[in-house]
Amino acid sequence: MDLGDVYKNNVSKSSVNMSSTGGLPVERERDPALQKLENDVFTQMNIAAQPAETATPIPTPQPELQQVDFKQALKELSDLSEPIDDKA
Repeated sequence: MDLGDVYKNNVSKSSVNMSSTGGLPVERERDPALQKLENDVFTQMNIAAQPAETATPIPTPQPELQQVDFKQALKELSDLSEPIDDKA
């Protein structure tokens, strides 16, 4: 549901009806300045209700990956490990 739909359902823009003493409805014209103000406010509210444009996302740098086979990975892990001393 758009803001315009809500506005149309809740606000009557045509005329203000008042009953006279004879029971017949009297139509009074709305003030053009108020109608203009109403339209201006509605336009500004509609603009404010629109989702903001998102800026272009900054691309995240991709890490450099190398394919390593199983033997090479074990060799690199064994090179990283420290020798274990059983002296306690």
